[in-house]
Amino acid sequence: MSKTIGTNLKDHLAANLSTLAVCWRILRQDGEEFFFTSHDVDLVIDGDTYEASSGMLPKSLSQKRDLSADNMEAMSYLDSEKITEADIEAGLFDYADVDIFFVNYSDLTQGKLYLVKGWKLGEVRIEDNDFFAEIRGKGQLLQQNVCDLFSPHCRADLGDSQCGVDLADSAMTFWADGSVTSAADRRTFTDTSRVEVTDVFRFGKLTFKDDSTGGANAGYSMEVKKYDPVTQTFTLFEKMPNDISVGDEYEVTYGCDKSRDTCRDVFDNVENFRGEPFVPGTDKLLEYY
Repeated sequence: MSKTIGTNLKDHLAANLSTLAVCWRILRQDGEEFFFTSHDVDLVIDGDTYEASSGMLPKSLSQKRDLSADNMEAMSYLDSEKITEADIEAGLFDYADVDIFFVNYSDLTQGKLYLVKGWKLGEVRIEDNDFFAEIRGKGQLLQQNVCDLFSPHCRADLGDSQCGVDLADSAMTFWADGSVTSAADRRTFTDTSRVEVTDVFRFGKLTFKDDSTGGANAGYSMEVKKYDPVTQTFTLFEKMPNDISVGDEYEVTYGCDKSRDTCRDVFDNVENFRGEPFVPGTDKLLEYY
């Protein structure tokens, strides 16, 4: 990435004494934007207020000349009203876009010196009252598949344009709603009103309703690990950020294990199946050794 800067900021960097601050812009996948600075007071840049209270700082930066992915680790205290432990645990900051740049806080008209632009948040972890975030460079995109690969399982995601299954139809064909009747912990709860006789919700998405009826986890979602139709109990893959309480209302979609049988028997959608279950795999090749 080019690091071309204006003459005034370049002269300031060359001086014996500089007044620099690090600024962060974070754009989440849901469109929410967050602005922070290492300076001790808020800075208004291009109409956006960069919050000073977070104290977010880069810890290490690795950049190479080859095509390997650049990466950085950053840390901050969880003292911002905008970045909360609950939102981090719910995965709302996963894969967010990150811009990091320097400014002269004594003269913001000198412009910006970008350290990174368009990078992605990777792994985010919480230790005590601090959070640590891995930030990955654009080279990470070169390590991802850009075309479809042969697979016995479906490459589409349930409900996307390739799949075509409507997960929000008014007839509630492949989704349901309900309320919690008992909760064992933040991952496990029971709804005794459920009438499903099979585990149709495994790998589905459960969302607590985004209003007062959703309880402390209103608006948060989590993937379903399994549903036991005998005990009418949901088990989620990860714990919710807040306690689940009796009466919390939720919506849950059917899940898909991406097999041809499920596509045919549960969703009657085999014409849109994006897999090759009959193509010989490695196991067939090994039969000849």
